Amino acid sequence: MYLLIILSILSILFIIPFIIKSWIKIINLKSSINDKNTLKAQNNKYENNEKYNKIDYSYKNNTTKIKCNNLIKIFSLNFFLRCGFVNDDYLYNDYKFERLNHFILNNMKDYDIIILQEIFGTLSIYCKILINEAKKLGFNYYITPDCPPFFSKFFIDNGLMILSKYPIIENETIIYKDNIYIDKFASKGFQYCKIDISCLSLDNSKKYLNIINTHLQSDYKIKDTYAEKIKLSQLKQLSNYVKNKKEFEFEPLIITGDFNCNSINIDNSINIDNSINIDNHIHNYKNINHNKSINNNIHSNLYKKLIRTLNLKYKNDLLYKFNNSHIPTSFSIYDIKGNEITTIIKCDNNINDGIILPRSVDYIFYNNIKWLIPYFCKIEIIKK
Repeated sequence: MYLLIILSILSILFIIPFIIKSWIKIINLKSSINDKNTLKAQNNKYENNEKYNKIDYSYKNNTTKIKCNNLIKIFSLNFFLRCGFVNDDYLYNDYKFERLNHFILNNMKDYDIIILQEIFGTLSIYCKILINEAKKLGFNYYITPDCPPFFSKFFIDNGLMILSKYPIIENETIIYKDNIYIDKFASKGFQYCKIDISCLSLDNSKKYLNIINTHLQSDYKIKDTYAEKIKLSQLKQLSNYVKNKKEFEFEPLIITGDFNCNSINIDNSINIDNSINIDNHIHNYKNINHNKSINNNIHSNLYKKLIRTLNLKYKNDLLYKFNNSHIPTSFSIYDIKGNEITTIIKCDNNINDGIILPRSVDYIFYNNIKWLIPYFCKIEIIKK
């Protein structure tokens, strides 16, 4: 009897992790580069187009004609679509389906390349839904989250996805070596892909756009030196990867995602014991919102370290370049001791149970290759 109970417990302990870690394979969620139908469409339709003035993308019974022009619209978003059992609002499931449906119906059609973070594939069907709907809009090329290695500490995937109307001809996923807190159960890292944008070429030569999509270590305090150390380690790993890719010296490269490194200088709002200085907070940030830039034009120390570690300059930060300041992309609510209570998208100065501070942690970095010139870069608020 006892042996049967022990065997049953061991079976459950094995089966549950197996289902969780294999979920992405179970629901057949895979990148388009591994899909024979998409590869056939790419070879037959794209490579045989001599003039490159139009690309016919075919996927099974769905054909979308895309006219090439001299403008590529790229969108990056932390979607906050975590795996099924993780929610802030369990009553309404964080409005995951509603937000996804709204994005599909109202926003996707406006872009050519969509780069997403926190759209997890583990114990979730949202990735599958998004891909199926994206194909109808011409996004026949995509990189999905990978299954976490079975014999590893990771239980969920990296939550990263790239959707493209242009052919993805190469991709790679790298897992960060260092992580802490709850992040250590996710295979956080970065996705790399090379996209063929030869249709933009005026001389019919091959042209490529390289994209790196990442989501760095999270933190849960207003100042967390341990988490900062991990972020810098992850940035160093990413920087080494970029250095070893020699084509990045002459091909366009975009590095984007949620870096969890606040560029807004809030250091003077923090006391020595890492609690919040109420007087400085009220003076500097009481009425801040998405439409108002931070006017001090001073970069945070962590942002400076981010720029140095990636061997970039401030002009490589497109949001900063086009706005000449750091604009909040989210707002965190802290208690007086500096512990994070929650993160919100819209600033609400009427909140009485916490202290709101602005965060600018989402970036689009570009290596400024001369033949592909950024036209503008801005923050868009998705409204419903």
